[in-house]
Amino acid sequence: MPQEVVRKILDHDSHAMTAHYARLSDTTIRRHWEQARKVNATGQTVTLDPDGPLAEASWAKQRLSRANPGTAQRLLQPAAG
Repeated sequence: MPQEVVRKILDHDSHAMTAHYARLSDTTIRRHWEQARKVNATGQTVTLDPDGPLAEASWAKQRLSRANPGTAQRLLQPAAG
């Protein structure tokens, strides 16, 4: 559910107040991520089998980038050589 909807339901005055109390589980984030439209480098829509290895790899990359963008970038760089 979008945070703006939660804010209105709970009658919070600010987004900051709602964000303070918001706790998203990894399962909730994953569910929304799986439903999101995914595109390749040229902007074409791609489909990932949610149970397939590419979906797992893409999800792991997404989680890494949320955790620490700098670390994720370094880990996902191709090996030099």
